[in-house]
Amino acid sequence: AERIYGAKRGSERENTDLEATRQAIETRTASEVKRYMDYYGIDYSDHHQYDLVVETSQMSIAEVVQSIIDYAGRVESGI
Repeated sequence: AERIYGAKRGSERENTDLEATRQAIETRTASEVKRYMDYYGIDYSDHHQYDLVVETSQMSIAEVVQSIIDYAGRVESGI
């Protein structure tokens, strides 16, 4: 929410303050979860179904890329 609110994109009029941005994200996420469940029968927010989940909120782009490369290397080597 802080990143989105801080971007101050004019097309996102609902982001009038940090709390409004957080609420808009929650509303959008709930809508997307329902839509994926309706269309595909899966809850995409359930991280147990993914091989890799990267929490990027406190990471630089370089750190994110490196974590993906490291994971791919472990998978390739069978670790």
